Amino acid sequence: MAIAQIAAQYFPELSNGVSASLICQGSKALVNWRHVCSHGCGAVHTWPASPYKRTSGTGCPYFVRSGTDCICRCRSLGALYPNVAAQIHPTLNGGVNAYKIPSHSHKPLTFICGDGHIWTTRVAVGTSGCRCLTCRQSKLEAEIAAVLTSLGLSFTPQFHFEGSLLLFDDSVSTLRLLTEGDGIQHFEPISFGGSHDINVAFASQKLRDAEKDQLALSNGHSLLRIPYTELGKCRGWVDQCLQQVATVPPGETLMMRENKALYTASGYFADVQV
Repeated sequence: MAIAQIAAQYFPELSNGVSASLICQGSKALVNWRHVCSHGCGAVHTWPASPYKRTSGTGCPYFVRSGTDCICRCRSLGALYPNVAAQIHPTLNGGVNAYKIPSHSHKPLTFICGDGHIWTTRVAVGTSGCRCLTCRQSKLEAEIAAVLTSLGLSFTPQFHFEGSLLLFDDSVSTLRLLTEGDGIQHFEPISFGGSHDINVAFASQKLRDAEKDQLALSNGHSLLRIPYTELGKCRGWVDQCLQQVATVPPGETLMMRENKALYTASGYFADVQV
């Protein structure tokens, strides 16, 4: 930003009335600055900073790092997505203020739905239309969970590895086995009524799937993916998976997708009879 533009943001009324003409641009003394919201809501942002920091590139703290988008209250999670903000867990987020969080933030927050289900995800994921992970469980995911229960297997739903926010539908820790019920959106671009570009959403889904595959592999877990076309047949696939998992040498990982027998590149099972 040019010196003249920085000087125009100087706020003498909160700086003991000292004129900008009397301040050295290299001064490290704290003075105050003001900036009007770039989105037109009229809000005035004020903040303290030294002239030295301002001329070194430090700008309005209400701007994201790119310096091109304002995170004023009018663009906050609380203002734009009040329904999402209402689900912020009241005690597990350090007392965050939804009106001070940009709606596109990648900051992880913990949410709680009306039924008391608790989950953690990035703000941007929550504002993209994702609902409570338990409430939105698909019929396929519910069937897989029911099969695991019927087999007497103890499992953790909505499992994530430490340091990662990627969620797997279920984790059977004793077998180092993860499960995923893949809906039609994993195989073709499709709209569920949102405003997002379906091709972009599909590409993101495929990338997320690949990241999960690699995450399972790097953590020494088997990963069973069952596509939506197999609804009603999950017991057979879980049984087959358990047989194969039992034959895997310790320290090796059985990947149940594309590069192994249970999955072909086109998304259909092969070489296994159920």
